[in-house]
Amino acid sequence: MNLKTKKLCRLGLLTAITVILAMFFTFRIGTMIKIPMKFVSVFITGVFFGPIWGGVVGALGDFFNAVLMPVGAYIPLLTLVEFLCGFTYGALLFNIDKRKSFLPITICLILQFLIDEFLTPVILVNCGIFPDYSFALITRTPASILKVAIQGIAIYPCKYYLKYIRRFMNEEL
Repeated sequence: MNLKTKKLCRLGLLTAITVILAMFFTFRIGTMIKIPMKFVSVFITGVFFGPIWGGVVGALGDFFNAVLMPVGAYIPLLTLVEFLCGFTYGALLFNIDKRKSFLPITICLILQFLIDEFLTPVILVNCGIFPDYSFALITRTPASILKVAIQGIAIYPCKYYLKYIRRFMNEEL
């Protein structure tokens, strides 16, 4: 099998997993705040395929989730935010070694929090979903903290299993 074909198949599989996680494993608080578990597959994509593919899988996962299971209007700028989140995973954690992973993972989680806490509300206020920025911050802050805490709980232990995931990703299907 061609190397490019294998890579494309694995990226398609990770995109499908992202969509499934976004559709069925997203916890909602009201209609405005959601805590998705799709970061797991986007994290794996960023770690093994780099920042661009991490961003593409995050954006495609958001797009397909919005098309297949819409909650409200589709906002393309939020898809761009998902691309940025996936890009962040790839930029900081691509081919990471578990011995030197604490600082990059911590920086990545801080950036994820800043994106979720400051960039997303700006988009939501400009789209008319929240009346003003302060209301958006007050509403989203507890969810952002919880979201980053869940990501940290999932990602820090995951670094010990990266060699097994890498072995699985390199196996012939």
